[in-house]
Amino acid sequence: MRSPQIHKEAPFVPGSGGVVLSPRRPPGRPPGPTSRTPLPASLLRTYYDNGTLDFVAVRWRGSRADALSWARGVSKGPEGGGTLNRSYTAWSPEPPPELDPAAWLPVFLDGLREYDEPYRFLAIRGSEELLLRAGENLHAFADSLVVPLKAALDTREPTTVAVALQLMLMALSVDPRVAREWVPAYWQFAQVLNLFYARGGGLRVDMGYNRHAVATCRQLATDFMVAFELSGGPAATAAVRRYSPGADPAVTDASMARAASKAAVKAVEAGLEPGTFKPFTLF
Repeated sequence: MRSPQIHKEAPFVPGSGGVVLSPRRPPGRPPGPTSRTPLPASLLRTYYDNGTLDFVAVRWRGSRADALSWARGVSKGPEGGGTLNRSYTAWSPEPPPELDPAAWLPVFLDGLREYDEPYRFLAIRGSEELLLRAGENLHAFADSLVVPLKAALDTREPTTVAVALQLMLMALSVDPRVAREWVPAYWQFAQVLNLFYARGGGLRVDMGYNRHAVATCRQLATDFMVAFELSGGPAATAAVRRYSPGADPAVTDASMARAASKAAVKAVEAGLEPGTFKPFTLF
């Protein structure tokens, strides 16, 4: 028999005996409410797989990731009257001095949303060590950390959000000037912070990696907003009150001074003696 004519113009697709109008169903089952939604590969996974991150390796203890080893180049001149220069790679538990945290810290933070090992361990421990290496210079490139941190928070997965908030708190403790750089970008964090502040009290997260620490997402969100206000000054307080109206404001010297002045004005308007209204009743 003569086979029927196959239409090759769009949207028709060649078939075995006719045309196929419906798209092919993707293989596998769709993600359910209890399954993890697949996420696009992070920069950390891409660079680790293609060999770009050849200066760091994960040290394993059995089947468990234990620590990171960082590579640094060592060059030695001629010894004993020789003419040969020796160059080799040495591994140490600390990042090398020539490693630029401004270039690589955003890459490690982008890997916080990874579920699989060794990418997750590499992202968390690498971010911690690079934050400590940056030190007081962290505020100089703090704006480049907003995008990967927002990507981690937007997953809304409690473990990922808890780790991201813990690293954000660590950044504020290492260099408090980071808060002032994050004031214009606070609105990007506010939606997830408000969500976990309101409903994250029962989400207890095991921080893992032998830390024996359990934290709740609500407490971490509260701690970050308080530290953000204390380090960022009046601008940070205004940002928190604007984008997180349900959060309890932090008690700072500036807020107490404003409350004391309001209490004095209120006492004068009421014709009472100064000190009748206490500042802490006006929050």
